[in-house]
Amino acid sequence: VQQTIDESMIQNSSQGALSALEGTAIRAPAITAAFPAIDAADSSSASLYALAFTQELLDIHFATSTRAELLAWADYNNAPYSLGDVPESLATRVLCTSLTTGPSPAPPAMKWTQLAKSGTSWNVSGLVVSVNPTWTQALSAGWEPVDPLMGIYDVSGNLTVTSPGRPPVVKSISFALTLGGASLHPGYGAVALDDWTVN
Repeated sequence: VQQTIDESMIQNSSQGALSALEGTAIRAPAITAAFPAIDAADSSSASLYALAFTQELLDIHFATSTRAELLAWADYNNAPYSLGDVPESLATRVLCTSLTTGPSPAPPAMKWTQLAKSGTSWNVSGLVVSVNPTWTQALSAGWEPVDPLMGIYDVSGNLTVTSPGRPPVVKSISFALTLGGASLHPGYGAVALDDWTVN
């Protein structure tokens, strides 16, 4: 069971591409006024951490923060990827790779600049966190993750986009958030963000 599910998880993981990890820029992990550290109390619970991480990731006033600050904050909150044959040197890059390649809530640099110039801000609300069914099935079958804090959670909610002179636009969002033991602080960290959807 362990080997079969290991292989299945590796195959299904969008982080399997080592070339993408190798191409991800190495940043100095950092917390800032725009992206502060998540409270220690929230870092001790998977569901509270998933909520706090999502809130901070998506509550953005683009004119007073930068994409580099967001990605440095993500690096500070990373948990190493512990499935498959990802080298230790690349295991901590998976979160930033998931935020900078493919569908992601982190706008590309040019888009971020446009949002900042227009005075746009994002606010997230109505968040719901639940354990991903595939993860539940794997654990029920007797599979055990290498990282005891690892888990995959489905997150959904509303994203309100506000721009001066325009009525707010509310969009529904959803994604899968993989958590694990954080690299740089006690408790939970984020391994990867996948399946980002906005409607």
